[in-house]
Amino acid sequence: MKKSIVYISLLLTLFMTFGCKKSESLEPLSQTELELMDMTYLYGLYLSLWTEKLPQPEPLANGDPNLRKYTEKFRSAEEVLESLKAKTGFDRFSFIDRGGRVSEEIQEGVHVETGAMPIYLRSGNNGNLFIKLVQKGSPAEAAGLKRGMQVISINGNTKMDYRTDSLQGFSNFYKFYSGENLTLVVKPEGQTQTRTISLRGAPYKLNPILTSKVVESTAGKVGYFAYTSFIAVKDTADKKTEYYYALEQMFTDFQAQGIKELVVDLRYNGGGAVNTAEFLANMLVPVAHGKAKMYEYKVNKYLVGEGLNKEGKAFGPTNFNKTNTLNLERVYFLATKSTASASELLMNSLAPYMDVQIITINNEGTYGKPVGFFPVTEEKSKADIYITSFQMINNDGYGDYFTGLKGQKADSKDGYSKELGDPTEQMFSDALYSINNGGRYQSAKASASRAATTGGASRESIGSPKTNTYRDNMYKFSKSSLLNLQLPN
Repeated sequence: MKKSIVYISLLLTLFMTFGCKKSESLEPLSQTELELMDMTYLYGLYLSLWTEKLPQPEPLANGDPNLRKYTEKFRSAEEVLESLKAKTGFDRFSFIDRGGRVSEEIQEGVHVETGAMPIYLRSGNNGNLFIKLVQKGSPAEAAGLKRGMQVISINGNTKMDYRTDSLQGFSNFYKFYSGENLTLVVKPEGQTQTRTISLRGAPYKLNPILTSKVVESTAGKVGYFAYTSFIAVKDTADKKTEYYYALEQMFTDFQAQGIKELVVDLRYNGGGAVNTAEFLANMLVPVAHGKAKMYEYKVNKYLVGEGLNKEGKAFGPTNFNKTNTLNLERVYFLATKSTASASELLMNSLAPYMDVQIITINNEGTYGKPVGFFPVTEEKSKADIYITSFQMINNDGYGDYFTGLKGQKADSKDGYSKELGDPTEQMFSDALYSINNGGRYQSAKASASRAATTGGASRESIGSPKTNTYRDNMYKFSKSSLLNLQLPN
């Protein structure tokens, strides 16, 4: 017994000694960081869609909320926010942008990377690294990278398989999102000869219309466009941007060519600006519903109390405002688990008014993000705090697609070996088959067999690490502050 007591005493001594040293070694937080932590908590209370689930602050002697009592146990504003998200049980989305990346990418369309999106495709029990998408206007496009190319080596390293890269934090995968100088050896699809490509990530102006075309079918002319990001079509002063005019011209061309059907490829579109989703919805909705309700917002009690959900306010009901005469009865959307937020808003808003056909892969639906946020800037740190603040509900009262939107055909496959827009690529081919056969779809087996006959057979993805998750969101930007709130005592 005596030995046990001595042993326990020794453990306690060691714990207190090293525990105190660790605590004493922590650098004191700056006043700027402390204030950002407090503001993160405060805005979480004000804005969160699930504010009733958050811990409420105790009042100070003067009646103000004692924010520091909650935030003092954390070491950063991000830790405070993660704690609040966990309390809600629902919020997977809120974040803090310290570098202005959202403003650059979603409002201005400026990306800083190679513009190539890699993916691991299964090979037996392992996987090899391929290119699944090359953004238009990117350094990768200028260097000659193409969708479907296999990456054989990066800077002389030939260990490109999934298992090896997973053990080193997917360092090869993430090189495509860095500013490193890359020397790639790649093998184009269907070729045995390799190519060497030099590449470096750099700022570029993204063109989200990856491709658009009109193809002939037995049912008439079919329009198609692949859209990779909902970059804002209006700036914070409500002025139309170049992205507005590019989309407008595309629809004018579709209309002039007399399309009877339309396929919208959003398979890699994680979302972006709400105003772009609204613009596309206005272009697509049938003429008869051109002034109908598009959607309404669900917000918390504080925003309701401020009257911000009333007609004409920031979160009031939104109606269609159709200005073109394109009058389709049906639209096809190609989607995957990478299809999120503003992309889903577009599909869900149109569903009450027209035949919305959604084609997805692997018996899965879309990502499932019917919520969004707007930036609140903390002045000292200049950080933008994005708290999940609103949910969109369509005119049928539906908006709870947190597990994703699953369409009429969920067993298609992404034909990585074909360029997007190739009529033999399996997802596009499945849409064309349905168009030409009265809306019917083939079985998964028949669909895959048809694709294989044209060289469009699909490989299975083995999975890829997450990248730039802030892109997979729905943003509402305004030229004036949306907030004029007083926290109740």
